Amino acid sequence: MENYTLTLYGGQSVSNNKCVGSDYLGQRDSANRIESLPNVSVGGETVVNSSNSAKPISIKGTFVTPTITSNLEAIIADYERAFNDGGRKLHICRRWVNLMSVPVGGGLEDGWVVGGRGNSIEVNTDKYQFDDGALQIGLLSSGDNFIELSKSDLGGDVGGMISDGAIEFLLYVEDATYMQSIDIKVGTDTSNYFEKTGILSAFDTSSIVNGWNLISVNVNEMSETGVVDPYSLNYFYTKINFSSSETGDNTILFGGLWWQDETYTKNYRCYLSGFSVDAGRVNNGFAPFTIGLYCADGFAETTGYYTLKNEAGLTDTVYRTRVYFDGSLYPSPHWRVTLNTVTNIDKVILSNDTTGESITIDETFSAGDVIELDMENWRITKNNVAIDYENVLPTFVLGSNRLSLTFISSGAVKIEQTTNNTSLGGVITA
Repeated sequence: MENYTLTLYGGQSVSNNKCVGSDYLGQRDSANRIESLPNVSVGGETVVNSSNSAKPISIKGTFVTPTITSNLEAIIADYERAFNDGGRKLHICRRWVNLMSVPVGGGLEDGWVVGGRGNSIEVNTDKYQFDDGALQIGLLSSGDNFIELSKSDLGGDVGGMISDGAIEFLLYVEDATYMQSIDIKVGTDTSNYFEKTGILSAFDTSSIVNGWNLISVNVNEMSETGVVDPYSLNYFYTKINFSSSETGDNTILFGGLWWQDETYTKNYRCYLSGFSVDAGRVNNGFAPFTIGLYCADGFAETTGYYTLKNEAGLTDTVYRTRVYFDGSLYPSPHWRVTLNTVTNIDKVILSNDTTGESITIDETFSAGDVIELDMENWRITKNNVAIDYENVLPTFVLGSNRLSLTFISSGAVKIEQTTNNTSLGGVITA
């Protein structure tokens, strides 16, 4: 586990060997004081229906530079481009494992293998966002419409952060017009791995963009082949798919690889409010900087997705359970019920007995129907289509909530399996 915080703004790192962040103001002192809110299933969603006060965040640190002022100016320009791309995320990982360590006596490129249209690897020490270099992949002018990059001796131990971990890396694309999708595998070896295919966007953007992109995938979003040993995370593979019009002159850089524990990760949707560098001290080989960021929401968002309750194989016409919501803001969960096999069901009642509120859904139900109570958007859906309901949507309180699910029929009811799935996400508040 690294002993310092990994911080990125959009795809721009504030934690490499040319930019060292050292003082983070406007956050909680303890990463363990994570407060919980529901419905954070993907990065970028606003998760509360009440607002907090806005908060400023500042990062102080040092640009480590040669004594040539123009090089410092180039570094500053890189960061200004990222910070001026409004609405990006300040992504702060406090518990993470570097999977791209340089072997003793070796180089950054050692052990990495390219395939597809990729035909070479070299280290780029000019454009990089992690440690002190990036892997630049040479492209053939024709051939396969993809690049493969893999390594089988990562030597990672993520045993203490596997349940809510995420694999992340930085990808630089000079011209993203040709990009189609990204596939990844990470695991013990080529027979035991987690896999995600068809990745279409970066962490905080709706697509792969020109320049640096942070690619982040939670382990809970991946399928598992074989059995992955989290204490021996040795294997990584990515396939970068592009269109046939790619002619091979596109610059592709792979700029870092790590596994991070999303339980300890904060994401602030920020805007740049100030950026200053003491260029007068460049001759000392470093230049102090201060970055001012403005978080209008006043709280951070998690990237994790949490299942608070998951029950299957239910056959009773009345089901009761108790769930507990942590945090400091009112929870707004998703409550999902799947009817696998049903007969003669007329109505479904969803109740929070703690608050005494309930809704009655009077619909025609069939096998496979999915009913969802979405308190984030204040609506009820059946198979993703909004439907009418009687009474008032039940609210939820911090602490214990007694929930009930009731089926009313015109005759005999047979329910072989229903699934009640309540999701709860973690959020750090101001």
